[in-house]
Amino acid sequence: SVVAGTLTSAEGALIVTRRALLYRQVMGKGGMILVNLPSAETEEILGRRQDLVVAIDSSPSSCVVAGDKDIVAETAEAFKARGVKTFTVKSDIAFHSPTLNVLMDPLRDALGQALAPTSPTIKLYSTALVDPRGQDLRDLEYWAGNM
Repeated sequence: SVVAGTLTSAEGALIVTRRALLYRQVMGKGGMILVNLPSAETEEILGRRQDLVVAIDSSPSSCVVAGDKDIVAETAEAFKARGVKTFTVKSDIAFHSPTLNVLMDPLRDALGQALAPTSPTIKLYSTALVDPRGQDLRDLEYWAGNM
């Protein structure tokens, strides 16, 4: 966002440091696995679980599942039993999952009115938007939702 001109260097640094401080609250509690199945098929297998989510739609043939570290480990074994390959993502935080929802308000509070985003001067793509080509402002709500 800084390189694309939507934020100043100071704003970018503020976002990075505040998020890093907040992530300490959830470090060691989460896990992520890459699943060699399309996200729709993986979501169907997971059903209506609230403790696991498809956090990243990686490609047409794979996705990343995130949640509590023990539940993620059990789920990896369950996929293995079905003959589905999984790979552990080296992260102890369940990024892009409801686990991080508890950090959204503290991030909003930490950033307050410090951001004054502008439209990008270069095209900017984001995995945090429904349309990755969307040029939404990288405002407070964008950064809270991006967790």
